[in-house]
Amino acid sequence: MLGYWEDEQKTKETIGPDRWLRTGDQFVLREDGYGQVVGRIKDMIIRGGENIYPKEIEEFIQTHPNVLEAYAYGVPDERMGEEVGISIKLKENAKLNA
Repeated sequence: MLGYWEDEQKTKETIGPDRWLRTGDQFVLREDGYGQVVGRIKDMIIRGGENIYPKEIEEFIQTHPNVLEAYAYGVPDERMGEEVGISIKLKENAKLNA
């Protein structure tokens, strides 16, 4: 992620000077360049007063036959408090569209 479209303040709040996206997750980056999420600083996203549990979203998305892994996380949002972001890893040779 390079930043929020035309929103420098949100970009500064979310992306550090080292260009890493701050998701609130605990992550281990190995010397070989691969990484692993090992925990979460918080296990709930609060979006406009609604409590959203990332694990429930991940489990649902992973029921899709083309999805190998899914990882949901909160992204700061001025109006809603947080929005939901999700990263998806597809199975080999699988494709998805909008």
